[in-house]
Amino acid sequence: MSMLPHYIVVWDTAQHGTANSLEQATTMAAHLAEQTSEPNPKFIQFAKYVQNHFKTAEGSEKSYFLDFDNEAKENKTAALMVELPNDAWQPVLMCMVDAASRLGLAIYDEETQILSK
Repeated sequence: MSMLPHYIVVWDTAQHGTANSLEQATTMAAHLAEQTSEPNPKFIQFAKYVQNHFKTAEGSEKSYFLDFDNEAKENKTAALMVELPNDAWQPVLMCMVDAASRLGLAIYDEETQILSK
């Protein structure tokens, strides 16, 4: 089994719109991940939501997202690239989709072909 990093891409739909297909999401994610941008306050809110959710976690998720809000503050692109843990990434992704939907953010996971908008 491969242990390659598993990334999702998060972007602000109010600023950049939504993708209408997986193909369009792939293109948008790649473009926005390289587009220079000021730190997005929604990314920081997203990171804090995820961070707070996993504060009481038993597994590695607790330490995995310890500094997530600072990482979001330092993000200088139009999309936030988030590496998921190798183990038990499904509950993490579910939490992130919930947070994103509350904040008007899109999530694209190319590996699992999930687009949340």
